[in-house]
Amino acid sequence: MKRNYALSLLLAVVLAVSLSGLLNPFTVLADNGFADKVFDIVEITDLHGNIVGPAGEPVAAVMAANLKALRAANPNRTLIVSGGDNYQGAAISNLTYGIPVMKALNAMGIDASALGNHEFDWGLDKVTGINGSSTAAQYPILCANLVRKNDAFTPVFSPYKIFSLDGVKVAVIGGITERAARSVTAANFSGYAVLNDVDCINKYARQARNNGAQIVIALLHGGDNFNKGASGPIVDIAHELVGVDAVLGGHTHTVAQTMVANAEGKNIPLEIGSYNGKGYIDLKLTWHADGSISSSNATSAYIAEDTVSTAYPYGYMASSPVLDDTVKQIVADAIAEEERILNEELGSTPITLTRQPADSPFGDSTAGNWAADVTRTAGSARIGFQSNGRLCCDIPQGNITRSTIYQFMPFDDEIITCAMTGAQLKTILEEAVMDNGKGIQVSGLKFVYDPDKPSLSRVVSISLSDGKPIDMEDRVKAYKVAISDYIAGGTDTSPKDGFTFASQSSNIADTHIVFRNALVKAIKSAGSNGISASIEKRVQNIQTASPVKPPIITNITDIAGTWAEANINSLVKVGAISGYPDGSFKHDKTITRAEFASLMVKAFNLKAENGKVFMDTAQHWARDYIATANALGIASGYGGSAFGPDDHVTREQMAAMIVKAAKLATLTSGKSFTDDSQISPWAKSAVITASGNQIMAGYPNGTFIPQGATTRAEAVTVVVKALKW
Repeated sequence: MKRNYALSLLLAVVLAVSLSGLLNPFTVLADNGFADKVFDIVEITDLHGNIVGPAGEPVAAVMAANLKALRAANPNRTLIVSGGDNYQGAAISNLTYGIPVMKALNAMGIDASALGNHEFDWGLDKVTGINGSSTAAQYPILCANLVRKNDAFTPVFSPYKIFSLDGVKVAVIGGITERAARSVTAANFSGYAVLNDVDCINKYARQARNNGAQIVIALLHGGDNFNKGASGPIVDIAHELVGVDAVLGGHTHTVAQTMVANAEGKNIPLEIGSYNGKGYIDLKLTWHADGSISSSNATSAYIAEDTVSTAYPYGYMASSPVLDDTVKQIVADAIAEEERILNEELGSTPITLTRQPADSPFGDSTAGNWAADVTRTAGSARIGFQSNGRLCCDIPQGNITRSTIYQFMPFDDEIITCAMTGAQLKTILEEAVMDNGKGIQVSGLKFVYDPDKPSLSRVVSISLSDGKPIDMEDRVKAYKVAISDYIAGGTDTSPKDGFTFASQSSNIADTHIVFRNALVKAIKSAGSNGISASIEKRVQNIQTASPVKPPIITNITDIAGTWAEANINSLVKVGAISGYPDGSFKHDKTITRAEFASLMVKAFNLKAENGKVFMDTAQHWARDYIATANALGIASGYGGSAFGPDDHVTREQMAAMIVKAAKLATLTSGKSFTDDSQISPWAKSAVITASGNQIMAGYPNGTFIPQGATTRAEAVTVVVKALKW
């Protein structure tokens, strides 16, 4: 016995020396002479296809070097698992449905993986090998609580697997949290159901124990509340577990290394190993002779790989990183295949779609209009938004390759929909054009802003693409809006690209449509004509806006012999009113509120004032006249936000305006009309004053008809009479 102990000790010393600089302080290489055995329980999670980093960093090759070194240091007591979401998220993986990632994970020695919500993105058949399909993965998917709706008692995947490590049986039970399952595309989730996490894990923990398991680990695709494991779905689950010795999680792209109390009152490790290959968990679990389990590093189990280290644990940011040759070659082959796929021609464009704004400092662009249109269409929404900060290059005229679209949209943004009121839309558009704002690209609406106004008070008007105004003060009526999930996550305390969509919307729903895929679909659907877009002044600086004013026509051909001929000629002569392009005046046509405001400003020679621009007047030819009339208190809008420029002016409205324009002294009594009771309370004084000064008269039957329309001839006559005062 002494001879064996001496030999074991000698081997341990030799191995420790040979791996100097490789081992962390907690690694035990061999039996220490007692019954205790220390295991390395390793978790990577949420790799999302990132076997290479965004700048070409050798993420997977360095990870493989680390994991192989770790297993070599404790060869019979190391278990390596994944928390799920292995494949979707990076072009090098997405383009071949995760095959290079599977090969890399095989080479790393992954023993099992949980099922992540993004494993559903391409359909489970493509990445899990169920339903008779083939897969390159050589590791099992474990999930205790995913079942088919027509068989709620049989898990789709093996619920657990028992591994024999140096004579100790270690069970790993897989699961997907119910919250994670909610973020799966409905079509890809059809036919499946997720059962209660706690019930299923506890059930199979008992079964695994009955089958001899001495250590039980729950491997869940579920996370915390972004608070290092202090609370959240996975913490709630851990509190209710029985017979489980450690919990490994994922999904939230966080790092957690803590202890939580389970349902037995036992403190167990809860670990989450970051995302995108930035690091991993190396949890040291000790199995004691009495069957108890302890951990020496539950609060320090995370190993970072996004470092410059060239000693274990190796970092992929090093100038000459330590790489695993097998995975290095797998990645190289994948890059070559990626390049072939990215060179695929998807379609064409007859013009260069540029990000250059058509207005300054903010405006729409051809590339932006196209991107926003695709977003709105894909989301089946009334309005679409895209952030300028997410569109990363122009799209040159000619053939469009898949590579161009990956450069144009390098992010894996998904399209979400939400509901927004007019007031909420205004807030978002204010954020777009505020000081240091990034602008915004829109579809389904247009808006006008004034850069000279204070920041967050610059949006002058918003209208739908059909010209219908949106009430910027309305907090009730909501519009369906499609945006990217990136900017959708912005809050008051943590805006995204300056936007607070999450604080300014409701009914948020994920379409699970990757924006880049929607772009590709739009290009292919365009056929031989190619994609195109034009500048539509969707985003316009009011100072550069040029409303088209009607031409001035003084040679009137249709008023000879009419009762108002003299009055019409007198105002046409001074430029207060004009005829139509065909030479007619149309004296019996009703006059609009915009026309009457213009007539008063010109006839009374009112000085231009920087008055209010209403949401429906920003692009109107009479915008400046209306603003002047409003500033002088002569004309007002409806509810403060709309003016109704093309509504006909009623007789009581005309009375109120003309009394103010002519600055007539208010009369308290005047002519009575048989329909006095129909005059609006706000207009009674003006009607009395206008009729008492014989500027306006009633009709032969004794009525005033206060809500009736006014003809152009009548309006001219009223103004001529008022000018004499």
